[in-house]
Amino acid sequence: MWEKLHKKQIVKKFSGHERNLTILWLSSALFGLYMKFGVGTELLYYGMLFCILVVVSVIDMKTCIIPNRYIIIGSIWGITFNVLGRGIDIGEGIFGAIAGGLSILSLSLLSLLLFQKPGMGGGDIKLMAMAGLFLGWRLILLAILIAIYIAGASFLVMMARKEIGADDYMPFGPYLALGIIISLLFGDYIIKWYMDLF
Repeated sequence: MWEKLHKKQIVKKFSGHERNLTILWLSSALFGLYMKFGVGTELLYYGMLFCILVVVSVIDMKTCIIPNRYIIIGSIWGITFNVLGRGIDIGEGIFGAIAGGLSILSLSLLSLLLFQKPGMGGGDIKLMAMAGLFLGWRLILLAILIAIYIAGASFLVMMARKEIGADDYMPFGPYLALGIIISLLFGDYIIKWYMDLF
């Protein structure tokens, strides 16, 4: 009961400017999808993922819940396109789903072990498993890494402004959504840049 009330208090702090800024950022990414894929099957394929990310981000910031129905819709969409050969390779999608879900689960268990509280919820685990169907294992792992960096920086800024305490919760879904979009649009370039360093 305390955790639910505690989450509601933190969500209220994220309900104004931060939510509008996130929606604006995600909406501007639609143009990036168009520029990268043009008008065609790929835009339809990834456009559904994009729409789901916008919806679940708003819901997560309001309620700290990512509804299962959006995960199911996205999963069916991704699997259907992959099986028909209109998305990514079906095997790559399966490995992506496993990598995305297990990575978030592992981080949540690690947080529970170190800080006695889960760092992420079941909705975050299912969201990244679903997104892995679209991105594959390399890009979904990069998306998680990007999301952690963005969330960590935001958390530190809010702590410095005394808008949030060290023990407070904040919805992680929007940061995962941002990580997914960045990885989808620029992931190949980021990975190539990193590999060229060695």
